[in-house]
Amino acid sequence: MLVPVDGGEPAQAGLQEALALATAHDSVLCLLHVVDDAPLLDDLSAPDLAPLHHKTLASGEAILAQARALCEAKDRRVETRLHESRHGRASDAILQQARELACDLIVIGSHGRRGALRALLGSDAEAVIRASPVPVLLVRSVTETASAIAVNARVPYRSILVPIDGSETSDRGLQQAIQLGLMNHGRLRLIHVVDELSMVDAFEPALTLDWVGRLREGGRWILDQAAKRVREAGLSVETLLVDDFGRRVWTVVAEDATNWLADVVVLGSHGRRGFDRLLLGSDAEQILRHSPVPVLLVRPDQAAQGRSLQRTPVQGLKEETPAASPGPN
Repeated sequence: MLVPVDGGEPAQAGLQEALALATAHDSVLCLLHVVDDAPLLDDLSAPDLAPLHHKTLASGEAILAQARALCEAKDRRVETRLHESRHGRASDAILQQARELACDLIVIGSHGRRGALRALLGSDAEAVIRASPVPVLLVRSVTETASAIAVNARVPYRSILVPIDGSETSDRGLQQAIQLGLMNHGRLRLIHVVDELSMVDAFEPALTLDWVGRLREGGRWILDQAAKRVREAGLSVETLLVDDFGRRVWTVVAEDATNWLADVVVLGSHGRRGFDRLLLGSDAEQILRHSPVPVLLVRPDQAAQGRSLQRTPVQGLKEETPAASPGPN
């Protein structure tokens, strides 16, 4: 699994979570630090700027060395990469390394209060989520959620909360959640929120006499079908249909994650209401911002790229087979 580190508290939270996952599943960690050369590129040959460049590189190497030492103290297999970004963005470097290393999971730490998509790397975290070829695990800062002891207590993930809406992407998230449950002998809780407010404008007044009832009926059907799949996989499952008028999806998910003592929320990042809206300022971002536990984001086109869960679950979270040599990245 790929873990960007920058020496800050949010990145440390991501590293702690990744380390716990690697320990639970015997996975390889790849630590990445991105050096932004953009401020220096205009006149890097100037004598007064060259020492600053070397100092920046040395600082990055020190951050990686410290993170590596933490991992090796837990007897984890780890490699480090220092990447110089030239007129690019940190997100470009993260995505490039994820592809080159064939990583199966990216773990990013974030500050929930400041906005989960912009806390670690500015807009870069958002760009990683948008374009990542693999699932992305967003982890709130340790000081905002729990200590490292609590992190170890919830890993491996056994109580898995899954918001579903019947969309293809929601289905992809459910598949990922089932795989996690199978790997960890876990249980799933499926939530469907009847979001009446988002549907008000979709119907003509003459056709809306029973639209709430239709939404509820559809929600129950979605939950029943999803629960059937989970049971067929051999896992324990419970469902929750929420139809309180005016309650938003993210509020329900965040509250239920706390009340149910979830270990992780698995979320498809492209629901029925559109990719941009869901990722930028609507339910998904709000879930990331307020969730008390890590959120695993799964994009629909990850399945299209051949990462079918029937063949390839999140490799950073899978157990090795006896025939495997080095573990997954």
